[in-house]
Amino acid sequence: MGNPAAARAFNGVYVTSSVNFTTPNAPTRLMLSALRKYDKSYRGGLPDLGLYGSYLAADLMIKGLELAGTHPSGPAVIRALRAVNSYNAGGILPSSVTFRHFGTPAMLPKHPCGYIMQLQGTHFIVYKNKAICGTTIGVPGIA
Repeated sequence: MGNPAAARAFNGVYVTSSVNFTTPNAPTRLMLSALRKYDKSYRGGLPDLGLYGSYLAADLMIKGLELAGTHPSGPAVIRALRAVNSYNAGGILPSSVTFRHFGTPAMLPKHPCGYIMQLQGTHFIVYKNKAICGTTIGVPGIA
C-alpha cells in the first residue's frame, strides 16, 4: 500500500475475494503470467479489480466466440453464452455460475464460494487456506 497510515488502519481487516491471489491455483497463475506478459505496467502482486476483471471478461468473450460457430455475430455470441450452464473462468473462480437464467436470481450458484482474506502486515492471508462456501439466501418476493 502506498499510504502507510492507511495500511496500518487496514491491518487485521477481513475482506472477501472471488479470486485467491495469495496462494493461486494453476489457472490463476496462468492468468497472472498472461497479465505480466501483455500488460507491461503490471509487475506482479495483487492486480487491481479492473485488470483481472478485464481478463475474466475477455475469457468469457472468448468462450462465447468459441461456442457461437464459424461466423459469430453479436446475437449468436449472446445466444451461445445463454446456453452455458457452468462457468468458472477455467477454474479461477471458486464456484460456477450459469447464464441460462441471466439477470435473475436463478443464475446465482446455490452454494456460492469465495475467499475470506485478512491483511496481516503487508500480506493477505487466506482464512482456513481454502474457499468458504455457503448457501444462497433468497430475498422474499424475488424468485
